Amino acid sequence: MSVKKAQRLQAKKEKKLKRDSEKFIKENRKRSLEIQTPEVQKRMKDNIKDANNRYKDKRKNTTSRTKKAKKKYK
Repeated sequence: MSVKKAQRLQAKKEKKLKRDSEKFIKENRKRSLEIQTPEVQKRMKDNIKDANNRYKDKRKNTTSRTKKAKKKYK
């Protein structure tokens, strides 16, 4: 088999594995949220929102501080 063909097949396999992994993680998170009581579900959703906001703020800070980071996160 040619090298290019082998590389294409490998890339295709890796892409499929990544897609399957992401699907599994998403379903697992959804299931873990569904089996909780309503109070815990609300708390978990709030924690997710807070974590996303903290990440967003951290990223904004980084981009505003350095020129190199601005290019990276643009």
